[in-house]
Amino acid sequence: SMSSPTILIFGASGNCGFEAAQALSNKGVSYRATYNKNPDKLSSLKNCEAVKVQIEDLDTIRAALKGIEKVFLVSPPQSTTAVLPAIPLFKEAGVKHIVKLSALGCEETDPNAFIWAHQHVIVEDAIKKEGIQVTSLRPSSFFSNIWQDHYVIKNQSKIFKAVGDSRINWISNEDIGEVAAVSLTENGHEGKDYYLTGPDNYTADEYAGLWSEALGRKITHVPIDDATLREKAKSFLPSQELIDGYSNMWRYFKDRKGYDRKFDDVEKVLGKKPRALKEFIERNKANF
Repeated sequence: SMSSPTILIFGASGNCGFEAAQALSNKGVSYRATYNKNPDKLSSLKNCEAVKVQIEDLDTIRAALKGIEKVFLVSPPQSTTAVLPAIPLFKEAGVKHIVKLSALGCEETDPNAFIWAHQHVIVEDAIKKEGIQVTSLRPSSFFSNIWQDHYVIKNQSKIFKAVGDSRINWISNEDIGEVAAVSLTENGHEGKDYYLTGPDNYTADEYAGLWSEALGRKITHVPIDDATLREKAKSFLPSQELIDGYSNMWRYFKDRKGYDRKFDDVEKVLGKKPRALKEFIERNKANF
């Protein structure tokens, strides 16, 4: 029989959790993975034991942690600190090492520079307080964020961005997943902060240009201001606090140029160049 897994992947039905799980499967490592609602996405994964976890139900977390030594921790979208009540359970279960999906910008000394990113630091500090080693993965903008522009590209041939002419770096979810898998299965990654960036820093005009080129029709970038951004955000963010956080994030990109940066950590960890956004767009353009 398969020995009981010692690695747990949180949020394996989400964008980055799934890629981390896939990377472990590709390495032939057996592991346990959590889902919230939908186990179907996990059925394609080899050597994976799927368990249902609800972050607010600590008993489900306790059960998932049985026999686990290493964890890839992904927070629910836009509620990073929701994992805080679960942190003592990691210690209780004997977890030694947590690879935490954080965000580029969490290293800012001003906690208001990028509020959502700073919440990751609060969680990392809580883990360290329990005496558990942390590897912090701090990615830029995920390739999967292109899906947020799906409707407007497909139906209006437009993108709307509150970023002015500041550039944003893009990182492949697959690269994040592979770095997570290496950090979980090889020695020497404990206590490290990895800034995960791809090869491309694009303005919104340049990003629209990539789409025009891929689709063979003109995709126009329509610049918007903060007030318009907030108005649009009402349709997909349920609270004023989240709308404020969203606005703060885009101001970090625009005014502080916080994501116009590039690091070589992906290449250092994986021994290969990070993937390019252009190829990802090419691979998914039929849907747009």
